[in-house]
Amino acid sequence: MNGVGVEANGSDGGVITLWNEDVFVVNSCIFNDRCIIVSGMLSSINMEVVFCNVYAANNEKERVELWRFILSGKVSLSRPWIIRGILTLFLIIVKEREVLGVEDESWARLDRFLCDPLFFSWFPQLVQKELGRSLSDHNPIFLGDSEVDWGPKPFWFLNGWLEDKALLEGVRNCWLSCQAGASAGLLLKNKIRAVRSHLKAYSKTNKLDGDMIKALEKELARIEGCDVASRWTVGLREQRSSCLVKLWKQIHLDEQK
Repeated sequence: MNGVGVEANGSDGGVITLWNEDVFVVNSCIFNDRCIIVSGMLSSINMEVVFCNVYAANNEKERVELWRFILSGKVSLSRPWIIRGILTLFLIIVKEREVLGVEDESWARLDRFLCDPLFFSWFPQLVQKELGRSLSDHNPIFLGDSEVDWGPKPFWFLNGWLEDKALLEGVRNCWLSCQAGASAGLLLKNKIRAVRSHLKAYSKTNKLDGDMIKALEKELARIEGCDVASRWTVGLREQRSSCLVKLWKQIHLDEQK
């Protein structure tokens, strides 16, 4: 994995582009404080393409300068392009206000990919879709082939479980407990079955629960709201501490899934 990034100026700007060198071999890279343009060979189709990652400016002067930078790159890199950016880059806000009759420019703050039509001939199943938005005012965008259903997973496993020493010791014991088998293949099958059963039992008591996260956040808000009506008591502090620990654990599992 390789990449290049441009640091944010406070809460403004900040762009990063990452690529897998086994999939995309970069030949050149140009960037400014709002845009990263990388050109290289896309291994799966053996074609040179350009990826442009943009964090659009919100004022007209900076937007014009950004357009000039991208146009300069487009002239020098005459290959099929994919541009990822905020839709304000591609719209004239004044005209949009006349059409929509709104003053809030956030209506136009929509993240999108713009692709050269050639990409759709190379990848007929190419789609883009919005993923879930959390605290950010931007939506992560997925661009790729249509999802393939590989069938049900044999069991859940979260990376965060690897931090549980008791789980790792339990898996080790299950693996070592199977010492007999008619053949090496049967022995391996029994070991995997034992580990799977252990993980399945563990997952029932350590599963990710989105409803629990919401409930804990609601409970935390209730506890902290008690400070409005009365002073903090030892009991409230203990409740808050316990709630924070449980909430952190659930969110940590969510991040590691």
